[in-house]
Amino acid sequence: RIAKMPVKWIAIESLADRVYTTKSDVWAFGVTMWEIATRGMTPYPGVQNHEIYEYLYHGQRLKKPDGCSDELYEIMSACWRTDPAARPAFSQLKVHLEKLLENLPAAGRTGDVIYINTSLPEEESPDSTRDSGFPQADSDLDPGDVAEPRSPRAEAALVAVDVHHDEPWGTRYVLEEQLGGAAAAYVPLLPEAADGESSAWTRD
Repeated sequence: RIAKMPVKWIAIESLADRVYTTKSDVWAFGVTMWEIATRGMTPYPGVQNHEIYEYLYHGQRLKKPDGCSDELYEIMSACWRTDPAARPAFSQLKVHLEKLLENLPAAGRTGDVIYINTSLPEEESPDSTRDSGFPQADSDLDPGDVAEPRSPRAEAALVAVDVHHDEPWGTRYVLEEQLGGAAAAYVPLLPEAADGESSAWTRD
């Protein structure tokens, strides 16, 4: 029997030699960070599962997400180093992610905000999410409670959800922000790192 594997999350040495260690877990964690930064996109858009090993073998890696800070992307990239011994340990990742979190600006709004990624790359293969072993979306939102985007090609639509905890679920409602609308309503995932700042620990 052929088992389905989450190919796009597996470290290069695991694909080649079926070697699994905590450092291959670090690789997968880096891919998960990329997923969070892209608000749920499937890794390696346009690359088929059977092409992943050759893609990685030739030095290709996941591209920096829009709105992702240089410092966070350096942490991700460190998780994807070819040599497992050169990747950071989870204890190091914890320390540096906590420092990164401390440097984030205060949120501009106090209400609950849900980001919904309504755009997928057109070149995304129809079987990529099925073969990956992970669902594309995992949400308990009632479809009737989510506003449809005005355009099927809308990119990275931002949906703000006002939740009133003292009212039943049926009375919650969704406000769809217009693309290019009020800047104050948009809080980026992470700010760009200030000039001159770098993470020396991620460098070879």
